[in-house]
Amino acid sequence: MRLEKRIRYHPTFVNLYDRYLDLLCRDVEAYVFVATTGRSGSETLARVFDAAESAACFHEPEPIMYRDYPPGMDRNAYFDDLFQKKKRIRIKRSATGKKYYVETNHQFVKNFAGQAIACFKEKVRVIHLVRDPAEVAKSFFEIASVPGKTRTGKLYLLDPGDDDNRIDLSDILLRDPHFSHDLYRCLWYWYEIQARTKEVRERYSNLAWHTIRTEELNRKESLAGMFHALRINVDENKLESVVGLRANTRFGRKVKQADIRECRRMDEALRKEIRKRYDDRLWDLDPAQWSESRIRRGIEDAQSPRRQGASRGE
Repeated sequence: MRLEKRIRYHPTFVNLYDRYLDLLCRDVEAYVFVATTGRSGSETLARVFDAAESAACFHEPEPIMYRDYPPGMDRNAYFDDLFQKKKRIRIKRSATGKKYYVETNHQFVKNFAGQAIACFKEKVRVIHLVRDPAEVAKSFFEIASVPGKTRTGKLYLLDPGDDDNRIDLSDILLRDPHFSHDLYRCLWYWYEIQARTKEVRERYSNLAWHTIRTEELNRKESLAGMFHALRINVDENKLESVVGLRANTRFGRKVKQADIRECRRMDEALRKEIRKRYDDRLWDLDPAQWSESRIRRGIEDAQSPRRQGASRGE
């Protein structure tokens, strides 16, 4: 078994097999990935892509590309090696005979965006899936997934103490008692992901990108607009059937409760700290549009404690 594994992952064999898969995938038109935080509807989005014509759709397929490398190992080298040996092979194998490959995996923008774009080049298309920061933070907090602290937070998210963070708040998140609540780490993670997404988007501005908000996964016109922007053919009847689907709500996994109004108050406090150090352009989307969205969500919070559909996120 060890010999078989050594042969299977030997660079010569991997490269030969990769060339063979390139022939099988020559008719693939697009490799679609998602830039998002997680807990934003990414599994729902994968099911929405069932409406696309001839698409292979996956939510977090193996290897997931999370942070399971040994202590002290170079992160970039680890993900480079994993992508070359396994990830690209499994993507191409899954895409064989299809027009589109779709992967809704929030590790993309954290750990393998550069590798995927270098591999698939102009065929890469990216969906920027965005959910309100307070709602994302609340969702992670309630399933005990706290960046850099809990087991799942360390594996799947980011660490506020990392040296390569675009938004460095390690001094207050790790040492200031006023920001010691775990929700602040979860909120910081949202801003950090937006900053990384914006960085990747500006670096690869030649690619097709489309931004969609979690609540828009409930609207047929928004989904139709997404498919059109990404130049993906869709079956209209199937699209009608997938509107409003919900997936991975994880009600059974919740171990804590957080009040959304308190989350929003903490979000305002953390954003003030961020603005003392960084320009909004580092992380913000369209500021006017985002402000309008936040006002609308605040009205919804006041009117209905339980919203329907995909607005609860992935």
